[in-house]
Amino acid sequence: MEFKNLDELKAQISKYRPLDQDQLKALEKEIRVEHVCSSNAIEGSKISKFETEAIIRVPAKLDSQSLADDPAD
Repeated sequence: MEFKNLDELKAQISKYRPLDQDQLKALEKEIRVEHVCSSNAIEGSKISKFETEAIIRVPAKLDSQSLADDPAD
């Protein structure tokens, strides 16, 4: 790949910067879902991407403590 081609591609991408807050939040959410789904697949889980997103979106509680408050994070 030539550097000229890379410069053209970078110029095309730069047209979309900076992202507005809604786009940034949507991108972060998508990356998080993909990361968790991939991580689960590596561990042998058969949970789909849709199911992973639903689990992330709905705050789960166990014994009145949010699982999102995991001290390991």
